[in-house]
Amino acid sequence: MKKMFFLFVICFMTIGCDRDTMSTIFPEIESFYKESCSWNNVEKDSLERFVVKVKAFLSEKPEAKSDPLLNKIQNNVNAAAQHIKIEIDTTWAGDTIIYF
Repeated sequence: MKKMFFLFVICFMTIGCDRDTMSTIFPEIESFYKESCSWNNVEKDSLERFVVKVKAFLSEKPEAKSDPLLNKIQNNVNAAAQHIKIEIDTTWAGDTIIYF
C-alpha cells in the first residue's frame, strides 16, 4: 500500500513538473525547476549549492525574478529543506554539547 502511494506521488510530481515548464521564458529557470522537482532525499550541502547557483543566476539576470516558476522552485526548496534529517549517535560517552 505504501509503495503504491509513493509511486502515485512520484507520478503526480513528474506530470505536474513537466506541465509547468511551458510558462517560462528562461531556459535556466526551467532547468532549475526540473532539478528541484526531482528531489526525494536531498542532502543539506546539495540543497545549499543549488540555492547558491540559483541566486547567482538571479544576480546575473535580475529580470528572471519575475518568472512564474521561481515561486515553485522556492516551494520545492522549502519542502526539501523540511525533510533534511539530523542523526546523532547516542553511544557517545560523557556530556556532549552540539552547537548549531
